[in-house]
Amino acid sequence: MAFDRFDNIRNGSPDLALWKARTSALMGRPFQKSDDNGSKDRTAPSIAGFVALRGGMLLKAGDTIVGAIGVAGIRNENDARIARDAASAFSNEAMGH
Repeated sequence: MAFDRFDNIRNGSPDLALWKARTSALMGRPFQKSDDNGSKDRTAPSIAGFVALRGGMLLKAGDTIVGAIGVAGIRNENDARIARDAASAFSNEAMGH
């Protein structure tokens, strides 16, 4: 398990990033577009410890899910891109590429 927090980030962003990763891991799928169905006022549907916002991505070694990454603190589109790029880099490293 790893966690990193940049300086000058909003106070709630670290918790939000963890919830994004948790949701992705528990649901077994990335959350890249799930908030598109939510309202446009930037509120996120959440229930029972799940948050449906872009920025949660599964970490895989081959076809095996080994964890998840959550990114929060920027715009949701950027959070999603960073999470996707990090997950891709992780998968490449796990597969020895």
